[in-house]
Amino acid sequence: MTTLARWLFASVQSVVMAVEDLHWFDASTLELMQLLVEQAATDRVMLVCTARLEFRAPWTPRAHHTHFTLNRLTARDVRELVVQVVATNALSGEAIDKVIERTGGVPLFVEELTRAVLERGDAKPDPREIPATLHDSLMARLDRPRAGKRGRAGSVSHRAGVLL
Repeated sequence: MTTLARWLFASVQSVVMAVEDLHWFDASTLELMQLLVEQAATDRVMLVCTARLEFRAPWTPRAHHTHFTLNRLTARDVRELVVQVVATNALSGEAIDKVIERTGGVPLFVEELTRAVLERGDAKPDPREIPATLHDSLMARLDRPRAGKRGRAGSVSHRAGVLL
């Protein structure tokens, strides 16, 4: 691990590294991150890491570390994100309100839910048909037939996400 950490920074003068979702990392990857964090104290390295609020880093905070919490998006921010995801398509105000309500300001959920609504092909969906959870949204996406993607027997395994 130490060799890998040294190698990452060996041939460059400055490094900016973004690492997302530390809460999903296994023990060995967190060990590598700890080495990178320690090396960042003496090298020209900036690590930007994201994690859920419940995550606790296994390394000791130092003077050169900064921690800050990002809040959920406001309803206005969610509307703006939906508009960016939708681009040229239009969703009804009622559908956007339902997306705002169901996503709780979580950006990934906003994007996924908006895409799920758009992929249904109904520009003015019934708000009652908008999935209630991220899991429901992803399962609905997996259950939809995908045109043009056929397996050996002419079928697609949607649940597993694998073409046969």
